Amino acid sequence: LLIDYQSIFECAQSKIESKYAKNGRGPNTFDSIGLVIYCYQIVGISLPNSAELICQMGSAIKTEDAIAGDIVCIDFELAGKVNHVGIFAEIGKAIYIINAIGQVVKLQEIPDDLDEFKGIRH
Repeated sequence: LLIDYQSIFECAQSKIESKYAKNGRGPNTFDSIGLVIYCYQIVGISLPNSAELICQMGSAIKTEDAIAGDIVCIDFELAGKVNHVGIFAEIGKAIYIINAIGQVVKLQEIPDDLDEFKGIRH
């Protein structure tokens, strides 16, 4: 399966500044899972409605091997499991939205705390 990662990344870029909504699945409002599901749907890939399940798909890769459009897996709640996903942009940065009222999709830091950063999937 050839995945058009460039289109996924461009989709995420085009949604920067979109507002947060609980269970937001696009095209205008998102939560963290919704943004990733939406941009992967653009290229014909259906993802499960769970950050944890999304981060079991594809292959785990090293950060230095990641390309724009890959999925970044994060545990912001320090719950010991993935509860947040974003779209990899460049080393150290991803496009994602914090799940909270008033937040918007933006290019932001990938946490380097290993309790939070749970890897990248390609």
